[in-house]
Formats: sequence, C-alpha cells, structure tokens
Amino acid sequence: MVNRIWLALALVCVLGVTAFAADVSTIATDTRYDTNDTSKSPTGIMSIPKNEIRRLPDMIDKPESQIGMWIPMVEPEPVVRGFDNRIGSNVRVYRNTGSTKAKFPYLIKVVSGTDAGKWFVYRNVKFNWTFEDAGDGEKSGGTNGASGGDVWTPFYKASGAEKAANYMRNIVNGSGDRAWDPKVYPNNHAKPFDSGISGDADTRGSTVLQEVGMLLTYDRAAVNPTGVSGDGYYGNADDSIIDVESISTAQLNSEPSTWESKKLTNTMPEGFALESGEGGFTAANRVYVEDYTPPSVRSTEVKIYRGGTGGFVEEVFEKGSNTWKKVNGIVYEYEDDNPNAAASSDRLKASLNYECGNGDLYKLDNPYYNPDDPTSEPFIYFAYLAPTYKMNWNDGESKWERIKLSDNPPVYDETIAYGPYLGPAKKAEEFDYYKNIDPNWSRKSAEEVEDFISNRYANAYNGKSIAPWARGLAYFILDERNSGLLKIKLLNAYINKGKNTKNESLEAKIPELDAMIKEYSELGDRGKKAASDIAEFKKHLQSAGLSDYNRFSYIEFKDGGRYCVGPIEFEKIAGIYEEKNVTDNGQEKKIQRWTIPGPRMLLPKHYAVNSTEWDSTGGSRLSGEQMATDTQNFVLGQDGKWHRVGTAADAGVPLELQVAGTNSNFIEKHGDDWMQKVPDLMFKVDAADCCGNNTNQVGFLKVNDNGEGSKPNCECEISDSNGNDHVVGVPAEDALEYGDKLIVKDPKSGETSEYGQGAYLGDNDLTTKEISISKHGEGVTPPIGNDLVTGDKLLYEDTRFNISAHAWDNIDNFYKHRGISYYKMQIQELDANGNPTGKFELLEDENGNKAEKIEKSIFEPPYNGSLAQFKPDLKFYHIFRNPGLYRVEYTVRDVPFDSQPNEQNLFFRVKVLDLKSDARTIEDMNKRQ
Repeated sequence: MVNRIWLALALVCVLGVTAFAADVSTIATDTRYDTNDTSKSPTGIMSIPKNEIRRLPDMIDKPESQIGMWIPMVEPEPVVRGFDNRIGSNVRVYRNTGSTKAKFPYLIKVVSGTDAGKWFVYRNVKFNWTFEDAGDGEKSGGTNGASGGDVWTPFYKASGAEKAANYMRNIVNGSGDRAWDPKVYPNNHAKPFDSGISGDADTRGSTVLQEVGMLLTYDRAAVNPTGVSGDGYYGNADDSIIDVESISTAQLNSEPSTWESKKLTNTMPEGFALESGEGGFTAANRVYVEDYTPPSVRSTEVKIYRGGTGGFVEEVFEKGSNTWKKVNGIVYEYEDDNPNAAASSDRLKASLNYECGNGDLYKLDNPYYNPDDPTSEPFIYFAYLAPTYKMNWNDGESKWERIKLSDNPPVYDETIAYGPYLGPAKKAEEFDYYKNIDPNWSRKSAEEVEDFISNRYANAYNGKSIAPWARGLAYFILDERNSGLLKIKLLNAYINKGKNTKNESLEAKIPELDAMIKEYSELGDRGKKAASDIAEFKKHLQSAGLSDYNRFSYIEFKDGGRYCVGPIEFEKIAGIYEEKNVTDNGQEKKIQRWTIPGPRMLLPKHYAVNSTEWDSTGGSRLSGEQMATDTQNFVLGQDGKWHRVGTAADAGVPLELQVAGTNSNFIEKHGDDWMQKVPDLMFKVDAADCCGNNTNQVGFLKVNDNGEGSKPNCECEISDSNGNDHVVGVPAEDALEYGDKLIVKDPKSGETSEYGQGAYLGDNDLTTKEISISKHGEGVTPPIGNDLVTGDKLLYEDTRFNISAHAWDNIDNFYKHRGISYYKMQIQELDANGNPTGKFELLEDENGNKAEKIEKSIFEPPYNGSLAQFKPDLKFYHIFRNPGLYRVEYTVRDVPFDSQPNEQNLFFRVKVLDLKSDARTIEDMNKRQ
C-alpha cells in the first residue's frame, strides 16, 4: 500500500514483511498484530507508528526515514509497568537521597506478593532488541541492539511520543536527540515486510509480517535502606507529568555486594519463530513494514510490435537479428526485491493503454434525432475496433489460429474473446486539436480545418455493417446519461468470473440495459431499431456466458490527437500472469511476468503507417528496421526518465512519457524529431507490485496495411446524355450491411464461394468471375456488371459517354486524395468470344491529351509526392466507334509505405451495339410512344 496516511502515534503493536519474513497466513487475521493481548498480558513491547512502519510523509523518498520507535512496556521484576504506563500497586517507589543516589536514584519496596517486605535496587537494565532479518545491509530488517539508560528508573516519558516524528527527522538528518526516553529503541526498517493486501482488509491482512522480540536482562540486589519517610509512590509512570521531587524518600549509603543476574523470558505467541539466542524473549510482536521500492523492469528496451489492419499484434522486431519475429503477444517482465509479494493482493496489478489512430470513425442513427430541431444530430459517432474470436496459439507455426469446429464445410468457433473496444467520437475536441495543436493543420485557416472535420464525419463508416449486438453495445456505451467508462467497468464486472464471483444475473448487475430497451422502444422507428440492437446485445451477453477476462475496453480521444484504448486491466490467471522466486547474488527476488495476448491488442482497420495522419509533416518515412534502430539506444533511468545509453541527456521523449508512475496520458501526436522516426501509435503498460509501487514500459505499434479489407476500393460509372447511368463496383466491406455476403462464382468450373464481410481478398476482375451480393433476408442479386453484357443496360456506338471512376482506400478515406496514390484506366477491345485482342481505345484525359491509357501517380509531376494535391477521381468522355465487346480496365493503388502498395483491379465487359440494330429501333419506338 503506497501513499497511505502516516498513522497517528499510539501504544499498539506493529506488523511487517521481508524477504525471509514470517509467514502469518495461518494465523487468525485479528490476532496477527496483537501478540500481546493486554487483557491477558498487560506488559509487552510496542512501536510508534502504530502497527505499521512507514516513511515520514515529508521524507517519502528517503529509505532511512522508515523508522520504528520501539518501546518496552515492561520493567524488572517485581516492578510492573504495562501498556497503561502505570507503576503497579504491588510496589512502592522511593527517591534515594543517600550517597548512592547517582547509581540508584530510586529504591523499590515490595508491598505484596512473594517478595513482600523486601527492598531492591537494579543495575545493567537492558532491553535487548532482536529484529527478523537484521543485518548491516541496505535492505536489512534493522539492527539488533539494546535500549535503557546507564542508570535504571521505573519511569517512561510517554508524553514524549507525541513528537516522535521530530526525533525520527533528527536521526535522518544526523543531528539532535534520537529519542525522548532512554528506553526507546529507534530502528531503521529498510527491508519491506509487506505481501500486499486484498479488498478492504487493513495491513494485518498481509500474509508476512516482521517479527520483533525483546529480552529484558538486569542485575538485582536486595538492600536495607535507612531514613525511610512516607508511603512511597505508585501510579502514573510518566516522569514528565508527575512531580518526582514529591516522591517519598529513603537512603541507601552503600552499594550492595551481592547481585543476581536475571533475564525475564515468557512463552511466545503461537507461530512466533524468531529466536534470541538467549533462550527466549520477554515480549514479542509483529510489525508491517511498507514496501516503497518500485519493481525494476527487466528489459528497458523500447520494443516495436506490429500487425495488420483490422487484426492484432503478431510480430516483434528483434534488433539483434534485424528481423521481425512471430510473437504470441506483448510480454512485460519485472523483478521485485520483495519476494513475499502476494499475487492475491489487489494492489498487484497491471494495465495497458494504447493508441489506435483516428481513422476508425463509425456512425449510427441517433434514436433521439428530431428533424424539426436544427441542433439535433441525425447520427451518433464513435470510434470502434472490431472484436477477435477465441483462438489457440500454434506453437509449431508460431501463430494464433481460429478454433475450427469442422472442416467440410469449414466452421469456426464464434466465441468472442476480446472486444469490441469503442468510445464516443469527439468532434469539438478534434477541431480544437487540429486547429491549435497539429503542426500541419494549425497553419491553415479555421474554415479549412472545419471543412476537414466535416468531411471526416460525413464519410464516417456505416455502423450497419456491424453486428446488431455490437451496435447494441455502442448504443449502451454512447448514451451520455452515465459514464461510458463506468459502463465498461460494469460490463467487465459482470462478464469476468474473477469479479462476478457470485454469478449474479445480468439484470442484477446492469439493470440499466432493460431500462434503455424500454425507453428506446418508445422513441419511434430509430428508437425501436436501437432498442432491438440493445436487446440483441443483452442476448449476446447471456448466451456468451462468463469469461476469464476483462473483455471490453473504452476508447477516448486524447489531447495528443489520437483515439486511445484503455486502461485494459489484466487478470492474475494462468497465461496472463506468472511469477517465480529466484536468488540473485544471495538476494531473493520475485520475477513477475505479464503477457498481453496478441489478439487482445485490437488494431485499427482504417489507420496504418501509410496513413497521412501518421506523418503529416511531409518528412521522409523510415522502414521498420530503421525505426527499431532509432529506438534501441534508449533506456528508462532510475530517475524515471528516458535516456540514451551512456549519456545523461534527456532522450527528447515528451513529458507525457516522462513519468514512470501511474500517468496514463500518451505521447503527443507530433513530438520532436526523434519521435517522428517511430510509428505514431504507442502503448504503455503500467504495473504495480503488491504494495502499489508503480513502474511502466512503453513501446510502439506498427500497423501494416495488409489485413482484411486493405485493398483499395473502386467503382466506375458510364452515363450518356439521355440520363442512362450504369454503375459498376464491388461494394466495400463497410458498405455492406451486417449479414450480407459476396458470392463469387467461377463461370468455367461452376464453383461458387461465399465470403463474409472482409473475408474476400481477391481482385474484382468481373471478366473472369461473377460476383453477386447475398442480401441478408432478400436473396441474391444478379452478377455485378452483368447487365452491361446481357443487354439490360444498352450502350451504342457513336454515342458520347461520360465515364467517371472513383477510388478510395481503407486508409485516409477522410482526405481528398482518399488514400489513393495511383490509377490507370484502359479500355481494351475483345473478340467475339470475349478474349483480349491487345487493341486499346484511344482515350482523352481532362487536359486533352490522347493515349491508350489515362494514368496518374503522386510520384510524378505535377504532384511530386504531395498527397494533398492528388485527385483520385477520373472523368473523361469517350465514343465507341465500333460495335462489339470491350473490357474496361481500371487499376488503383493505395499509398505505399516500405513495401509494394496494395492494388485493386476493376475489370468488366461492356457490349456496344450497332446503331442500326433492331434493339435500337425498338428502343426509339418505345420512346416515341
């Protein structure tokens, strides 16, 4: 437990933990501190602070300030001074006024008990302290020693404890008195005795506490004083409060010659294992010693992981071999010098935050939309990362694989493992960021920025492409009457077995779901559809059952210009958390390891390293290998800042990352030059040990544009002056509604394949295959473009056609260039059997240039690499002079990064009819009628 308030001073026992600490897990929690039950044993030992040894609040960074002031509440027999700090009534104290008063300032007369009538004096009274794991090292449990003055008195100045902290500061500063009474023993508890605690337990919940023992030794002699006056004193033992000069007097004028050496031993509490080496202890206790030392990251290397768009983390860059290596996830490992750290402690935890770009912007109908209110928005917008299914790690092939239930036909386990992750889009915050912070857009006018933001939201992806239950999750999270982050926590509290230990029902855990279904169903058509989606989400949760994981996570827009996922809280279960104790140079340590499975790192579908947003400064992009080189010489220093190896210079990492603690902010989108040399998606793992001490590790995510739906999309439109429009194009994944499928048929073999959303990775050559759409619940459409050959759509020779072609990529769809870097248009003549002839139509571009193809690239004049100036839309006029079959060949490429760009072909046939054909005559007659 870190940053707990330093407890008030009190007369109680204290607990602790160490590398070889006493295991108190089998001892009843409510008796772990109270080894001295005052109702049974009125005497014993205690410490200040009460029960818990912590550092001084104003010296939290000084290990030497973690001091326990140990106090004996016991005296040589038969004197009784206990926890009430009162001298018992079985004796009377007399002030010695004889010649021996310097050595024996007080004489003790026994008035009851075995030695009634006898008088005693004491010398060499020592309170001998033994601490578990005591030693001279910086991480020892303390230093064994003794307290007690040169001469003995029966008194203890209890009121001085009120200023105990001042004496502790004197010890740390090396000046001033070390204690308020000679019986007090200060001990620096440098080694933690702290296993962490769980739930609402206090520090006695620690399963290891430091044992402390005290053995009282002394010499005692019987004497016969003279000149006795008065009845003697007993009662309050605080000699700063009572008037000691008023105590009755007696005289001892010669030292006794006969002494007996004694040590007072008592039976120790059950389970107490500390030994004194002297046959036992007078009193014993246990103490909790706070652990302030953060765990040490075992590898401070800044790593780069990568995966494909719409996928998850699959590889890590190995700097030693300069290659990418398959990996099952992100591993975060650290060592703790407290080997007793208990995994059961709810302070021992780890979480992940990571950036997911800003391209995955979706929209759904707003159930509260009011068309009569000009301020009412028709849509609600959100950032969305699609979920991953339950998978197994194939160790032989080093990859994650879907669980296949059958081979023919292939059927896979549809159980969702992680996600979706989502959160509200922030239009106003985006505008503020781009207008005032972004190094590129901030140089432009407010109107240009506003136009860009409007374009982003106008082109947001259709949420109807998402499964109804996932849309229901979106409606649930985005309803602003309650915190979306809180709702995510509620969902995880229900679905996670480790949290929903009583297996409470969904209705009991999240009654808000039913309330929203009822309310939305009364809002009209939009509301009824939203209510239906929420109901589907409820069914999905109930049918999926409980999980071992915190499946859901929240997405927020951060001031660094990125949407960010997290925090994802990790579970202390097999496969996620592992620990082991090792001995290093004689010191026992605990190695703790967190593994974030690759499929848990959901990657954006519409944002990658070839995105304009990744580097809008126009600087040259670097390969993944170069990125790794640029990051490999940075380590996390003891000061919690990043440094180059071998230098003390700051590495130039933005302040958001210069906190090795609980900071969950992220790197600004455009840092200094160094930060622009690495992928602009960052992750950060925060981990805390059993006592809440924090450390972290940062790294980078490289998202390659090679996942599902990574090929650019394109369509072509042919129209004439009579208003006949013919549009050909295979719809993009996000344009299909959930449940729609692409049916791809090979006309030669008759073989047919069916593809769900994003599953079709082939090209769109409609001359070699037939592609149809299976509309969910509405049947299958005719093959795309087929009507231009069968005669349903009529084209005639010597007719002026307006041909336009459009392309857009899964990346940068919100920009004017729409993620396209190249296009080519050709029209090839086919023979009667539909085979290419190698003869191409002469085409004329918008500038009047005539050639057999129209081709443009951002890497050639006039664009010369400037994406902002590139226009991917193509328009031209064309007249077919001869009837027959033709193939329109439209090829587009997206923006490359450090490999070849993704390319898509849209090829389709058109049949051009003779102007004198019967079909034209019939058409003309129909028009005249």
